[in-house]
Amino acid sequence: MSLKERAILFIIIIVLIAGMIVSLTEENVRVNSNEDLKNTVDEKKDMYFSQVVDINTADRQLLETLDGIGEKKAIAIIEFRENNGSFQSIEDIVGVPGIGKVTLEKNRDRLKVDNVFTEEDHTEKNADKLNVNTCTAEELVSLPGIGDVKAKAIMEYRNANGSFSCFEDLLKVKGIGEKTLGSIKNFITF
Repeated sequence: MSLKERAILFIIIIVLIAGMIVSLTEENVRVNSNEDLKNTVDEKKDMYFSQVVDINTADRQLLETLDGIGEKKAIAIIEFRENNGSFQSIEDIVGVPGIGKVTLEKNRDRLKVDNVFTEEDHTEKNADKLNVNTCTAEELVSLPGIGDVKAKAIMEYRNANGSFSCFEDLLKVKGIGEKTLGSIKNFITF
C-alpha cells in the first residue's frame, strides 16, 4: 500500500470514528431528553393521581383518576350527587350504584367532602324554615339531601296534588324516603 493510500485510509478511519462519536453524543442527548421528559410527565401524573378529590365538586375527569373509577362510575357519582344533594361524608359514596366498600377503601386517602350543607349552616343562612308549599325549586335545592331531581319531583307532586300538610306527605314524592325526610325535617314547614 502506498503512502497516499495509507493517508486516505487514515482519513477515512478518522472520519468514521468522528462520525460515531457525534452519533453517540446525539443519541445520549436524545436519551437524556427523553428521560427528562418521561420524568416530568411521571411527576405531573403522580401529582395529579395523588390529588385529594372532593366528591361534592369533582368533575368526571378528576373522578376517573380514582382507583377503580372509570367513565361510567364517575358519571354515576355525579348523577347521584345531583339527584341526592351533597355527600355528607366520604362513606356516602358507597350509595352510588357500582361503588362498594372495596372501592371506598382503595381511595379513602384521596377522598374528601367539602361544601357539606349542615344543619348549623342552614340555621345561620335561613333563620326561618322553608315553606315547601310556596318555595321555588331553587330554594328546595338548598336543603340537605335535595338536588335538582328531587326538587323537581317535589314541585311536580305539589302542582299535581296540591299543598303538603305534613311530613309524611313528602314520602309520597318519588325519590323522597325516610332518610331524606329526616335530613330536611328541621328546615321545612307547611
